[in-house]
Amino acid sequence: MKTYFDHGAVMEFSNRGPQGAGYTVRIAKEGFSYKSLNGKVDVDVKFAEIGALDLTGYCSQNAGYKVRLCDLNMRDMSLPELNIDTIPCDNAHNIRESKPLLIAFAASKLGAEFPNNLFSLDAELGETPGEQRIRLSYGVIRGAKHQVKLADIKRVKCVCKGAQGELCVYTKAKGGFFDMPNMKLPINEITLPLLEAAVTRNTGKGIDFSKGRGFDRKDSEYVIIRYMDSGFFVSRDGSALEPWQEIAYHRIKAYNYDVDERWGIGDIAEQIRKIREQSDYTQGQTNASPASRKAQVQQFVYLLEQLKDKKQKADTDREYL
Repeated sequence: MKTYFDHGAVMEFSNRGPQGAGYTVRIAKEGFSYKSLNGKVDVDVKFAEIGALDLTGYCSQNAGYKVRLCDLNMRDMSLPELNIDTIPCDNAHNIRESKPLLIAFAASKLGAEFPNNLFSLDAELGETPGEQRIRLSYGVIRGAKHQVKLADIKRVKCVCKGAQGELCVYTKAKGGFFDMPNMKLPINEITLPLLEAAVTRNTGKGIDFSKGRGFDRKDSEYVIIRYMDSGFFVSRDGSALEPWQEIAYHRIKAYNYDVDERWGIGDIAEQIRKIREQSDYTQGQTNASPASRKAQVQQFVYLLEQLKDKKQKADTDREYL
């Protein structure tokens, strides 16, 4: 697995509201912190202490999600609910703060060796009313009523009807008149990359997102954008050890919503802005040396080249499909 946070990189976002309202959220590889500007909420927690992140409204609305933290026993951690992505900042998916948080958390649970550790991974997958707590252990998904081997999965259908949704898992390649799933899993940041990896490995095709909500969405592909990152399906050095990993990588990459590409570029753009300001200031000084001005320009050009390379790579990945 390869993520934005692997080598100590962090993402920090601040939102300011009226009358002192607002917050700052800081996300890193090992955990995250959240501080309200009025001082009423101050949370700093490691992912190793969290069993699940419950985001209210994440699949049914486009701003103002509430984050509830569950402990390793899937019980409420008795911490305040955290409001994130409260101010729209995108014309499409308002997930600038929530998706990096979900990706960093999922990476901590799936492990750095994912997807090469599918059959040695031991992880909590969430809860459903029927299955209660669901867990993956050494290649077998187990709930209270059903269990399915990763190696036997032939189809997965995403059914998301707003606030609630499920991943229907099948061990038969084709369904008959009564096409009943062998097991149902919750939609979350861990189950989605796990099942995408398993079904692509077994069949060469990923999860079926063709079923929509009928009245406003023709499919469920927005779930890919909100929960998955293409870096899940390659090794830490960016290579794909097996052909199915490359298939999964390019499929998710084509949606152009990876954390690194979407918001990492924003970090570079901020550096460019600061360099531009400093360059303008330096050139305005009578004692600024030609060498100083040249260094500023060289750094500015270097960062612009990074942006260009990232854009070209994203365009190439989109053309793959």
